[in-house]
Parts: sequence; structure tokens; C-alpha cells
Amino acid sequence: MTWRTPMASVLAAGMFAASALGTAAAAADSPPIALSTSEGGTLPIAATEKVYAESADLYGEVARTGIALYADLAATREPIRWRLAADGRTLFAMMQPEDALYGKDAEVKLADLTGDGLPEVLIYRNGIGSGGAQGLSVYRPADGWKPLLELVDPRLKGSAGKDRYAVSYLGGGELAFEDKTTKLKGTIKLDVRRYDEDQAKSEAAFRKIEAWVDPVSGYGLGDDEGDGVLEITAVQRVIGVSHPDTIARIETKYKLKDGAYVQVAETLCDAEGHPLQAVEIPGY
Repeated sequence: MTWRTPMASVLAAGMFAASALGTAAAAADSPPIALSTSEGGTLPIAATEKVYAESADLYGEVARTGIALYADLAATREPIRWRLAADGRTLFAMMQPEDALYGKDAEVKLADLTGDGLPEVLIYRNGIGSGGAQGLSVYRPADGWKPLLELVDPRLKGSAGKDRYAVSYLGGGELAFEDKTTKLKGTIKLDVRRYDEDQAKSEAAFRKIEAWVDPVSGYGLGDDEGDGVLEITAVQRVIGVSHPDTIARIETKYKLKDGAYVQVAETLCDAEGHPLQAVEIPGY
């Protein structure tokens, strides 16, 4: 599907068009992106569906701005891109990533992440696979629709690629877990008879567990420092002997630094979310 183009390049084009947007009036004057064109040329768009519509005070001007998210679809009904519009004017487009296939439906939420009383726009795109992958894009309307976070690929493979994680059975229902990219190491403790009342059979199943970490499937917002600036936490499942078998969770925390959200910590948790081991990610 050669019509896909990298997210960053399309966002750059869209953000250039929206760079002067600081008020609702400016948004109304911005030029819309042509329906079927992008940096890569003509796109095979067969249909367009509105997947979200709402009105809100985005700029602190009392007047409410109508925002809408559209999915441009191929003839196969697969989304090619999503376009965000304010008061009928397209601000920017988000392309379907090459390696992360999202369904057309997306969720849009408004939340004051920066603590200034004005909302940021959070766009969640959901994967169509069994892993429940969910991407997140965060924009700040009051600052020209500046992107604060672009988690395009929720698999978070990092520099170690598919070999990023390692799991080994220690015995007694304990599994050693390692993230080779962040150097996070911890022990996952489970009932030794988790997989069979016959302990020998259960432990045989433990020894077959491989390093299987699902993509990010959810996000949490919190204010750990109590300063009104929210952190974003991405949650991934660590899988046991089969996909429904969640044995632990990985939580990656993002903080707002110098106008963008960056990774600052990773925590290995048990299946209920209780922390087991954490590591800071300086400059990651």
C-alpha cells in the first residue's frame, strides 16, 4: 500500500498550515488540506466518515469551537488517514502508520494536561488486532495545535527491536523479566500451580513462557507532583502461556518537559498493577 506516508512528515505539513493558530478566529482562516492529496500525491480515498464531533472552549475566549475528526477510507474500508477540523477547517492529517494498522474509529477526549485551565485534545486510535493496541496523539490548541505527544507505534519496541524483552523461569513460580532497552529487571511471582494442579505439569508450562509483551492497550492520567501538570502512563500486558493469560504489566510514564511529553520511567507491575520494580529513563 504505497499511499501510506510517515506520520511525522504529514504532521509537519499539517502543522505548518496550522502554525499561526492561536485563537478560534485564526483557525477559521486556515486553509484546509485538499480532500485527496498529501505530500505523496493523490490518495485513493473512496469515502469519508465523521468519527467524532464536539464543541468546546479551546482558546479561553468563551466562544465554543466545533471540532471534528474524519476518517478517509479506501475502497476496502481501511482508513488511509484521519483529519482533524475546527469550525469546518481541516487543521492537519494523521496518516495510517506503515507498521501499525488502526481501525477507522477513534476516540477524542479533552483534558487540561498543562494546568493552565485550557484543554488539550487527546486522540486515541485503536488497533484491529487481538493485542488491543492503542496509539495516542496529544495536541495543544492554545499553542497553535502544537503536538505534545505522538505515540504512533504502541508496540514501544525501542532500540532493541523484537528482542527487547527477555523472560526466564527461575523455579518456584518465579519468572525473571528484563527490558534490555531501559535495563529494567524484576521478578514476577506467580502461584506454582497456576497452570495445573500437578505442580510438575504447571512448572513445565512455566518453562515454555517466552518474552511476549503486548502493545500499549491503555493510558492513565495522573498528577504525581500535585502541580496541575498531568503525567501520562502507557500500559502494556506481559503475556504468559497464552494471549488471555496476563502475568504482569509494564507501565511507561511520560512527563511534560520543554513543551513535549517524554519517557521518564518504566515500572514492572504484577497483573493487578502493583509495582514490582522501576527504573528511571534519563534522556531516553
